[in-house]
Amino acid sequence: MYISLVEFFIVFYLLIEQYVFESIQSYQTNSESKHSFFEMVEQLDVEDCKSEQEVHPLVPINSEEEDVKVAQVSELDDGAMDLLTTLESEFSMDKSTNEVGYHGEYMEHSDADCPPLWIEHEIDGLIVEDDDCLSINDINVEEHVTIPETKYDYKTAKIKEKLYGSQQWIVSVIGKEVSYLHVSDGERAWINIGIDEARKVSKGDVLLLDIRREENGIQVDRFITLETSVSDDYVIPDEEIYLDSERSDRRIAI
Repeated sequence: MYISLVEFFIVFYLLIEQYVFESIQSYQTNSESKHSFFEMVEQLDVEDCKSEQEVHPLVPINSEEEDVKVAQVSELDDGAMDLLTTLESEFSMDKSTNEVGYHGEYMEHSDADCPPLWIEHEIDGLIVEDDDCLSINDINVEEHVTIPETKYDYKTAKIKEKLYGSQQWIVSVIGKEVSYLHVSDGERAWINIGIDEARKVSKGDVLLLDIRREENGIQVDRFITLETSVSDDYVIPDEEIYLDSERSDRRIAI
């Protein structure tokens, strides 16, 4: 359906008319509102906002003038004047010598009364001053003290070598009797380490021994436990089965 040209112009005219009408109405409304606003402003009574600030002095001022009291100074009598004169004479300065008028007692000393700061000596025709300082002669040379050597050089050895002197063994404990240990590194030997130390060692332990072998026997200087066997004091639950089986095998062997 097509709109004819006449209908189009009619619709366009109505739109323009509506726009012009609303514009005129809006202008009139704004003019009336501005006019009423200015009328209300003219009707307002504007008062002067300025006001005088009152001054409050910090110190109160008396309206009535107070009487000023004048201090009266009395004249000094003869005793006061004598005292003043005495003080002036004691504290006065002698301008010619720039010294205080009061002179104290003093004593004179000569160079003979003072001790000498240093003493001169003649050594080999030379004058030597005895100063208060150290010389090479003041140093006491102590005799050299020889400290005996107590360190032993432990060399690795085997029991079967039967060497004399300080040596080191790595052995396993195969038996124990009171303070003696029966040790072996392929060759067996008995050593005495003392009752207290023997209690710390168990059968099957691996020891590092620092010993001194002499003609009269073997002396143990020190031992270190390198490996220890499982005991009742410390048993892993999984190893308890193997420990019990090992004990039973030993009983059967006996």
